[in-house]
Amino acid sequence: MACGLPVVVTRSGGPEAFVPTGAGVVVEPGDPGALADAIADVASGRTPLDGSLGRAEIVRHFGLEAFLAAIGDVYERVVAARG
Repeated sequence: MACGLPVVVTRSGGPEAFVPTGAGVVVEPGDPGALADAIADVASGRTPLDGSLGRAEIVRHFGLEAFLAAIGDVYERVVAARG
């Protein structure tokens, strides 16, 4: 997703939370046929997706601004704890 490409993920308690509608396909785990079909559909273009939506989601969560906000919060807590 960070490269702006559509993705295929399984509902496994993590990746599906970051795949916005239209950026990828989520399949149930333990179903290799469904996984293979989803990969084939995405690779062939039969399932039209916009990978840029996924990239935007990744940047929102993990990009430079998100990192700087998170590290700023850490520094603020450390300074506050030291009084």
